Amino acid sequence: MAALELTDALWAALIARTALSEQAGSPGFYGVRSTKVFCDFGCPSPRPRRENVRLFASAAEAEAAGFRRCKRCAKRAEKAVSHSATPDQAM
Repeated sequence: MAALELTDALWAALIARTALSEQAGSPGFYGVRSTKVFCDFGCPSPRPRRENVRLFASAAEAEAAGFRRCKRCAKRAEKAVSHSATPDQAM
């Protein structure tokens, strides 16, 4: 897959912690090269330095590149899955 470019608009969304819509071609996650951690755009984690940011279309792509999900995003993802489970699935 071609590398996604960190445009000024994407950087502004990252800094504002704005979750991006899942439209085609829109990155879903950003990784921080210095820590090898990746987050979604709405994550409340500390802001990275722009030169350390790498964009990914999916969590699987970030993991394949050697990044791990940040602990804040992992907890938020777990909550989203548990809230979407039906009562039968939760048991």
